[in-house]
Amino acid sequence: MEGQQGGGDGAVEDVARDIERFQLSGEGGYQPQRGSASDAPHAAPPTGVELQRRIFTHNKPHSSGGLQWVDEVELKKQRSVAVDVLKQLGQNILEGKDLTKIALPVYLFEPRSFLERLADGFSFAPHFLRKAAEAKDALERLKYVIAFSVAGLHLTATQKKPFNPILGMPGLPIPMDCYRVINDNDNNNNNTGETHQAFFEDGTAVYCEQSSHHPPASNFQVLPPDDAYRLYGFGIFSAHWKGNVIHGLQKGPNLVEFPADGTIISIELPHAIFKGLIWGDRIQDYGGSITFTDKKNDLACELTFEAPGWVASWFSTPKHPSDWLSDVLAKVEGSWLSHVDVDGKRYWDLKEVAPWSIRPADNPLPSDCRYREDLQALLRGDEEEAQRLKVKLEEKQRREARLRDEGEAAARAKRSRGDKGAK
Repeated sequence: MEGQQGGGDGAVEDVARDIERFQLSGEGGYQPQRGSASDAPHAAPPTGVELQRRIFTHNKPHSSGGLQWVDEVELKKQRSVAVDVLKQLGQNILEGKDLTKIALPVYLFEPRSFLERLADGFSFAPHFLRKAAEAKDALERLKYVIAFSVAGLHLTATQKKPFNPILGMPGLPIPMDCYRVINDNDNNNNNTGETHQAFFEDGTAVYCEQSSHHPPASNFQVLPPDDAYRLYGFGIFSAHWKGNVIHGLQKGPNLVEFPADGTIISIELPHAIFKGLIWGDRIQDYGGSITFTDKKNDLACELTFEAPGWVASWFSTPKHPSDWLSDVLAKVEGSWLSHVDVDGKRYWDLKEVAPWSIRPADNPLPSDCRYREDLQALLRGDEEEAQRLKVKLEEKQRREARLRDEGEAAARAKRSRGDKGAK
């Protein structure tokens, strides 16, 4: 089935020019908030509009598809580190080394946790999932869920790396203030995974928690006040470096539930592609496909990403492999950089629908990512101290992981001895 190309086509370039015009003139929904302190230490995160503006300030659509990073200063930093890592790992890189096990210098990082980056991708939930909950028709509901998923992809297209969430953050209720820093001196043995609590402007709550170190796994929930929908699941993340390309993948359930009638739509995400790690244009794109399944209503959709855009088709959930393309209901086309059309009707347009702003909770758990020492130091602009504290936290996490492994091994051995004794 033929689909409209995205990525580097004229329509996407027009979008990029529109955004640039909005930045300069303050037109329309993309007007930046003047006098924002979003980059200051301990300040609030960027609004949804500011986040979107930053992405299109540092990136531009590439003719081959995806977004090209145009920040030459940061690109030079990253390539210097990439060459150093390549020298250290050698053949492992050519074979596809798992990057989740490689420690990187802190000056490549942004002063945010990956849990905050994860929440960015949910910024269209109050708009599209609300519309999906209000839809009377199952097919129409699924269209809005697809618009939500595709629209959020560009919001995580930033090249600076967030801090990896850690296990071993304190978890007891203790006195709080907004600048308090959690460190090893806390008399607190009840450790948990790093967390992130936030709210959208309509009161929709976002909860994220790190639940595994290796492999890295993050759980999430997005819950509106009226329980019209529930977005939840977890992601097990991997990133493999091979040659001049990194492939990133999130495995795990991504579920949208509608309590009114019990519908649950499952989403399987595409893999991210980062090209030009050492030479050539630095490009972020998506590959493979993103699939949606609504078993209750016997509906499914697969969007296939093909540079420079993607094409897709709707079909009912097949009962047999030979029925895979039978009963096609609608045609979907567009690009993760600009729009989603279903049978000619536009459901998402980058120029018309702005992402919602997310704000961290005023009184979060002691395990909240904003209390990390290394992140706080980077917010203050102290890269040397941030690097020292990052190494300190990582060593603590590895030490505690070894203790957990030893404890589990001892428990298994004890159970084994008990079983033999019972015989």
